[in-house]
Amino acid sequence: MDNASNCNKTAEVLPNMISTFAGEEAHVRCFSHILHLIAQVNVSTTSPANSMFMSFFFRKRKSSKKVKKNADGLDELIDVDEPDNGDEEDDAVALKEIEADDAQLADDDGYVTHGKAVVYSMHEEAIRYMEAEKAISLDKKEINEALGIMPKVAGLARHIHDSGDLKERFDNLVSGDSTLDGSKRTLDRRVPTCWNSDHACLQAHQYFRTQVEQMIGLTGTKLRAYALSERQWKISDDLVDALRIFEEPTRLFSNASVPLIVNVIPAFDDLRLSLEGIRDDDDEENNISPVMRVAAHAALMMVDKYETMSWECPIYYVAIVMCPDRKMQWLKNRPAYDWRTLKYIKDLVIKYFEDKYQTSALPGAPTEEELRSHSQQVCNPVTVVALGTHNMS
Repeated sequence: MDNASNCNKTAEVLPNMISTFAGEEAHVRCFSHILHLIAQVNVSTTSPANSMFMSFFFRKRKSSKKVKKNADGLDELIDVDEPDNGDEEDDAVALKEIEADDAQLADDDGYVTHGKAVVYSMHEEAIRYMEAEKAISLDKKEINEALGIMPKVAGLARHIHDSGDLKERFDNLVSGDSTLDGSKRTLDRRVPTCWNSDHACLQAHQYFRTQVEQMIGLTGTKLRAYALSERQWKISDDLVDALRIFEEPTRLFSNASVPLIVNVIPAFDDLRLSLEGIRDDDDEENNISPVMRVAAHAALMMVDKYETMSWECPIYYVAIVMCPDRKMQWLKNRPAYDWRTLKYIKDLVIKYFEDKYQTSALPGAPTEEELRSHSQQVCNPVTVVALGTHNMS
């Protein structure tokens, strides 16, 4: 199940209807959805901004309340859009992308289930943490520059795709550039429900930088508002590299033919290490943007949130311990697991086996010897004995 509140409620209520369902202990969360929440940004007004990492690079609509007379002459409280303390052109560009997201997400009820207040709270907490622990302070100019990147990148791609004249001009510029290898011919559009479309959109913008800047400079295109500053180009380059860390787990967890449960905790660990590398990179040669490092910590907080939830479902750790090429040794090799945690996991696996699979205590159940004898008679034995006698070390 994904991480929507209705799925949490299902896991809570379903045991009352199906006695064999274990509730939260059986709630295996969709890792692809978790990746989406960590990486993707949604700036819609019909849905909350429900992700972490990319929220630092996409300006969102702010609104306040205002009393206005309705058609019947009665006072009515309405939302009034406010600028986000940025450039007026940037605000206009961002508003267009918000409206485009609204149109695509109007029927996507799943987005409204993730708490906007929680995400904003973690967003601000990440900024405070980096200021206190890493001495990184974000000034208003840095924040506004970063927030303006994705509306400009996604907005330009949308405008070129939606206009026959602009698309023809862009195609001519691409065709006339002999330095391009011809493997790509157009800008990628951003799809608000797919985090990797942000990555593709940015990559294409980066690949066609010469043509993008030429299009913006052409007379009559009215695309000047979509121009990136040099600093924004540098951040967008770093952003393309940073988003690559989400590609491999996305591919892995999108493959329905592979048993994935044993890969969830390792994927969390790999994601954490990569994000920590971005957050802690203070090498002057790399010159990672402070906004990028803060965004990485915000994403780390989301990783920690969902990895903590994994303890509610024992099967994540049972799968690792019972996996022939991992066992307890895989956990012992991870610095994050101290001896207390390792003992807890081992006890958890033993209890899980005793509760779910140890049938010898049931009236009329076969003995362990009978089960072992039976397992030797079948071609592909997967038996309780195999679980019960498995070496977890």
